[in-house]
Amino acid sequence: MSARLLIDVWHDVADPWSRIGLDRLARGIDLARAAQRSFSRAGHDFAGAGRDEAHGSASDAALPEVVVEVHSFLSPGSPLPEANAEAIAAVAASEEIPVAKERLLRPPSQPLRRLAHRIVHAVREGAEDPADGARRALEAAIRLDDWFLGFDNVSDSGTPADSLAQAAVRTGSEFRLGKGVETGKLAQADDAPPNGRGQADQSVLDADQGPFLRGPVEPSPRMLGRIAGLAPSDLPTLERRLELGEWEAAVDRDIADAKRLRIRGLPLTVVGARVMLVGAQSPKVFAEAILEAAAALGEGEQPPQARRFAL
Repeated sequence: MSARLLIDVWHDVADPWSRIGLDRLARGIDLARAAQRSFSRAGHDFAGAGRDEAHGSASDAALPEVVVEVHSFLSPGSPLPEANAEAIAAVAASEEIPVAKERLLRPPSQPLRRLAHRIVHAVREGAEDPADGARRALEAAIRLDDWFLGFDNVSDSGTPADSLAQAAVRTGSEFRLGKGVETGKLAQADDAPPNGRGQADQSVLDADQGPFLRGPVEPSPRMLGRIAGLAPSDLPTLERRLELGEWEAAVDRDIADAKRLRIRGLPLTVVGARVMLVGAQSPKVFAEAILEAAAALGEGEQPPQARRFAL
């Protein structure tokens, strides 16, 4: 199996900066791929002075397969002041991520967000290949984000917007992991997966969404499962397993791992177990971190398929 570059992202459902960060990360991956192709043709250094040595060993090879593993975190989720909500919605809109200001003034409760995180873990379980499971979980998280944050309709693909950032970037500090990484499983439920996966039925989503938008009615587990992309035939099994408390432990493990990393803000992104980035960084910052981690892989470092980070 070819090398894979693992990117771990701690994210909270319905957190606008988490959603913006996922979109910028996707564009950073595309930027890193383009830069790598440029390296191969001309040997130019994407990041500028001081980065030649870090990126040089990766310049002669294609970027490895990038796997984004999304992990749960529960922020306080307090309503934002109206001015802050309006500013965030404007930044999101400039990057083609519609976020309704009203949703930021009335965020979903923490129990509801925890339920959504458990459903993301349920979606991940259906894949035989870890990379496919990570992709499904990421798509589910984005679909849930988009529904909670203000999309009137969930897109068919659930993928981030393709536009380049046009607005100011909320940056965070960049940290280097100072200690080693032990092999383990960062977030994996212990339960057998439900059978089958499929796209949500859009007409059902549209019909179910209206009552939630008009009042304080919370969506049911089945509705959230449909939004996350589960097939209708999976929903009764999902509901039963949720009632039994399944995927609670998976969410708790994610949160514990984030606390061990001394999480300072969302999203928290760890690229190849080498670079830790806090906040919705710019696509260029994400691309630089990806290229650095890819260079380490090119020098012979083979990442485990899953990790438990310990500081």
